[in-house]
Amino acid sequence: MTAEKMDGLYKLCEWVMRLAYLNILWLVFSLLGFVAAGIFPASIAAFTIMRQWFLGKTGFPVFQTFWHTYKNEWMKANKLGASVMAALLLLYLDFRFLVSLDGEWQMAVSVLFFLFALIASGTALFLFPVYVHYDLSVMRVLFHAFILFLSYPLHSILMGAGVLSFIIVFTIIPSLLPFFGFVAVASCMLGGGLHCFSQVVNKRAKIEI
Repeated sequence: MTAEKMDGLYKLCEWVMRLAYLNILWLVFSLLGFVAAGIFPASIAAFTIMRQWFLGKTGFPVFQTFWHTYKNEWMKANKLGASVMAALLLLYLDFRFLVSLDGEWQMAVSVLFFLFALIASGTALFLFPVYVHYDLSVMRVLFHAFILFLSYPLHSILMGAGVLSFIIVFTIIPSLLPFFGFVAVASCMLGGGLHCFSQVVNKRAKIEI
């Protein structure tokens, strides 16, 4: 094996270990907050670190950065989490109402339900990327994520397909979940989100010119 191939293999192993370590940190800190109060701060911390990596910045302490972000963003992240949980509860109640109907009313409400579910799912794809890329209030994070979903439907479809593909893979091979479950899904969301952000910047630059 040539030195170039050895170097490539080393870098691949390094990235695998790096991602597995981050996924374990996400799991531990989610449990530290008894899941309900820990999963959103842990997700924000993990996305913050992954954003740095995606932008080519690797020379920083991962654990200290994770802990610092988790601690400082705990309240705001859980406000975002409360909004997401409220949307999920509304979807559940809408679904329960839907199945209680009959005939034409069920058809009409079905269209509204699936439209709301589509908007909620598409907006959710951009939530964490927007949160860690911009310094915005929770309401503005939700608004910007919604606008990006509407503005970049192809990106949204590809991000959703990527997330769904990983979910299928982890359903088939559940032993990978503790090491790559979160970071794999997050990479699809963050990669698509960062590409959209760069396109927004390019469009603004063209308008200014």
